Amino acid sequence: MATTFVLAGGNDRETEEFGEKLAHLIRQQVGEPRILSCFFARDESHWAKSSDNWKPWFEKYFNSEFSYDTAQINTFLDQVSVSNVIFLHGGTTVLLVDALKKFTSLKEAFEGKVIVGSSAGANYLSSVYYSPSKNLVGHGSGLVDVATLVHYGADSDGEISLSEAAWSSALDRVKEVSGKDRPILLLPEGTFNVLLG
Repeated sequence: MATTFVLAGGNDRETEEFGEKLAHLIRQQVGEPRILSCFFARDESHWAKSSDNWKPWFEKYFNSEFSYDTAQINTFLDQVSVSNVIFLHGGTTVLLVDALKKFTSLKEAFEGKVIVGSSAGANYLSSVYYSPSKNLVGHGSGLVDVATLVHYGADSDGEISLSEAAWSSALDRVKEVSGKDRPILLLPEGTFNVLLG
């Protein structure tokens, strides 16, 4: 069974349609979801609160027909093995990349599951990404061989203001680093793209 990668633009809970579409996709792929929420893109002191904030959102779209766990570094691979949906939440991309680079067999561990990467999570999954808050082009894990621009077209990423000219410049920089043959995903907030791996 192929792995289903869902790359999302960020600010997911702000868009009702995002939740409905994602829930529909997950039900189609796995039936009853066993969700593992991964907040490694945030400081560990925020993981429990982030998990508490997200669980009601999943309840809204799956009612009681799901299980839910919060990823921990020391048990991550075991948790992945009993989950069928892994949600890599947003935050700071480099924190997520640093946390997950110690796991060398993630491609195999993720096989046949739905892997949702939102904002920093999408950046991690991709080969090349643009971080608006840091104004840098970086390299992700390459689990999905695409380039991504998350929060695409947003006026602000919450930290800095972003203009149309800034996004155009960012796209040019990503194209330069990415090369002509790699697909580039423009991911506005509240949207996602599905790729099979």
